[in-house]
Amino acid sequence: MPQMSHLSWVVLMVYFLVLILMLIMFLSYKNSYKIKKKEDFKVFKPLKVHFKW
Repeated sequence: MPQMSHLSWVVLMVYFLVLILMLIMFLSYKNSYKIKKKEDFKVFKPLKVHFKW
């Protein structure tokens, strides 16, 4: 049975790794999108206020 617990540990670690990777990718994508669309946000001043949370 130790093999079974080891397998579950590996699955858990992989799951958390994927979760963290997705979070990092999402944050980096958000930042790059914000930088890329800065000129567009100047036109949409009301939208910028709405999405500042």
